[in-house]
Amino acid sequence: MFACVLPSWFGSRVKMTAPSEDDGGDGGATSSHAALLKFASSSAKAGTLPEEVTLSEELEGIIRGLAENGAAACYPWDALRILLARKLEKVLADFWREAPDLHLREGETFDAAVEPLTRSLLDLRREGAPWTTQRLCELLAMPRKGYKSTRKYMYALQRAILITTTEEALAPCSLSVSQTPMRSYFEGVREASDMEGRPAVETTTAAAIAAATVLPPDAPEGTAALESEQGESTPAGRKRKLPEELANGVVEE
Repeated sequence: MFACVLPSWFGSRVKMTAPSEDDGGDGGATSSHAALLKFASSSAKAGTLPEEVTLSEELEGIIRGLAENGAAACYPWDALRILLARKLEKVLADFWREAPDLHLREGETFDAAVEPLTRSLLDLRREGAPWTTQRLCELLAMPRKGYKSTRKYMYALQRAILITTTEEALAPCSLSVSQTPMRSYFEGVREASDMEGRPAVETTTAAAIAAATVLPPDAPEGTAALESEQGESTPAGRKRKLPEELANGVVEE
């Protein structure tokens, strides 16, 4: 069985507080919080994750509930992560007994391969539950759903655990539709055209025509003069009137 050592600061971080029924919490939530905090406090005092083979139904219910709703913010993170680390060790131990297909280096034990995952969960730099907590709890609550290989299941756990960004950190990064760069660009063009008193489409078209009249360096002689004459007699964006001999479609030889 695994014996993950908890950091010394866990004892001071885990607080024995739970929502009371007088504060609006229901009996089930109060019981779950109390069970979680008791579990985490005893683990912190011992300095290692508990080695009991089974978790209580209340603790298992917390993981199942998070797999359904992902409401990790309802539980203190320092206590919840201890529960997740212990559940992870238990599930992986069961997988390894049935399907030991993970390639280990010479002299390496399976415990050593699992230890980086639990160490990542218990890392002090994690200030809250990652936004992948619901997916992690889905894997822990229903480990056999879609996985029969220890190797593939362990890779799925790694993808969920190695994320450290919390949902709170992601929230300020989301932009509304009105703040997207493309919409802001067109709004700026529209405002500029309104100030000048002409449609934005006409302004854009005139700019495109003006850019198209720039000649390359190797243009034939006389072309610039021809373009200049046409530019003086024909305003940009208007049709040039044909001579009378060409207006009726007859060309004299």
